[in-house]
Amino acid sequence: MLRIEQLADFRSRFGAEAASSFLRLVARTLEGALWTAELIGRWTEDQFLVLLPGFGEEAICSLRERVRRAVAGEGIEWWGERHSLPVSIGEATIQTGDSVEMLLDRAQVSLNTASAWLAGRRSADQDSQQVDSSGSH
Repeated sequence: MLRIEQLADFRSRFGAEAASSFLRLVARTLEGALWTAELIGRWTEDQFLVLLPGFGEEAICSLRERVRRAVAGEGIEWWGERHSLPVSIGEATIQTGDSVEMLLDRAQVSLNTASAWLAGRRSADQDSQQVDSSGSH
């Protein structure tokens, strides 16, 4: 699962057309980066679901970083400015006895953990910028 962070704020600031453009960009980036995917689809308002049969934990970790970098490196030109939004990626591999719901629940928990980590990192970066701009160390 991949979540586009801050998409609702982006939509509020720049409008639905800008958000749709960004969603299309992410979809194209995913298709290019995940040529081996069985399925890539929009899951919720700000999430995509990707099915990768035959991928183990190590391959998924490598792929996760490649996708994260690819999406982060992309952006859209809107109102004369380049915009990019961070993404969080959660994953789960199928276990013996799993139902579809169990697999999706684990992927959602992983995604929520990644989102919380990213939010904490952004908060720490903002705190650091405020300290730097005030001249304090």
